[in-house]
Amino acid sequence: MGDIFAGLMARIAEIEPVVRLGRVAEVGRGTLAVSGLGRVAGLGDRVVIRSRGGATAGEVIALSPAGATVLADAAAEGLAIGDPVELAGQPRIAPCDGWVGRIVDPFGAPLDGRPLMPGSSPRSLRAAPPPAAAGWAGGSRPGSRCSTPCCPWCGGSGSGSSPGPASASPA
Repeated sequence: MGDIFAGLMARIAEIEPVVRLGRVAEVGRGTLAVSGLGRVAGLGDRVVIRSRGGATAGEVIALSPAGATVLADAAAEGLAIGDPVELAGQPRIAPCDGWVGRIVDPFGAPLDGRPLMPGSSPRSLRAAPPPAAAGWAGGSRPGSRCSTPCCPWCGGSGSGSSPGPASASPA
């Protein structure tokens, strides 16, 4: 029963009791200067900008003692000086087996509108990918008829050494 709630417990543990807020100090084309976050934000941190038109997300792309420069995910129209900007921290993702067959955006949010529970092991979105050959060695995967991924429909490497449907002679 502990595994059922592992994802939920991990998500609850990530909730911070303090919300770090800055304010929009300057608005440009797609970027904005935010005061009050320069000493607490990190490069690549995500933020949520709240304006009269709703909320939009963004990413910290530059820092200075005066504040942070944020690249908004959406058009900056409607943002105003003084709008609150909430620091959301480093983007993290926690996939699990329940994600199989689901379509998610680059931040792990489901695109089909249905809820998607996170796994119990969050990791950075910018983490290194697993090794390309992890889980299979020697050019073939267990249970696969392919000897290399270069020519999977011919069952071989494409060099002509392994006859497949394309090189089979008529009977």
